[in-house]
Amino acid sequence: MSATRKPDAPESEAEGSPFDPQFRVLVIGGHRRAFRLEAAFWSALDTFAARAGRSLAAEVEARLEASTPDLNHSSALRASLARDLLEIWRDAEANLARPNCNALVAAVPTPAFAVDGRSRLLSINASLLAHLQTLSPGRGVALDTLAAALQLAVEIPPSAFAELAHDPSRRFITCQAVFRSESRRAPCRVRLVPVDGANLNSRSFLGFLETTAV
Repeated sequence: MSATRKPDAPESEAEGSPFDPQFRVLVIGGHRRAFRLEAAFWSALDTFAARAGRSLAAEVEARLEASTPDLNHSSALRASLARDLLEIWRDAEANLARPNCNALVAAVPTPAFAVDGRSRLLSINASLLAHLQTLSPGRGVALDTLAAALQLAVEIPPSAFAELAHDPSRRFITCQAVFRSESRRAPCRVRLVPVDGANLNSRSFLGFLETTAV
């Protein structure tokens, strides 16, 4: 994949408005195709391409392949970028609202961890790391450091989050959590607690091990 661009614009044009339309010709699937997008969208495409480690043409092709066929190419790219930028904004907003649980988790003397409402692991403590190292040896993440253990996937039933959300008076729920990486698997019985008590807006939860199932 390659991209062919117009010669560099004069400085007065290069510093124009992000709403200014720009034409670029990209080689997509072996064919040259012209695209007209506002400068802000080209900038976003360049950023996403760099993050994915691929060329601009490859980024455009991937987005077009995933788009609705009845949209023209420019509209499909705008819609795709708007969706991804909105998702980034929502994640950033959630991170700002989310309390920092690292110090609290680290201070707990028994196995503990923190997750968000999507079951993404945010932190674990040394006690939980030591516990996980004794379970289910196999392929997967090397559980030698706290940072490495954060690469584990944790599976918590969505119903656990839903029950806490639907009953604000409920301070915790007991459920099964499974820490997983390839053939490494550690099922644990945990007590899940909203970080802010009944306020679930932060979508952060602390988990404390109760019993384990090997």
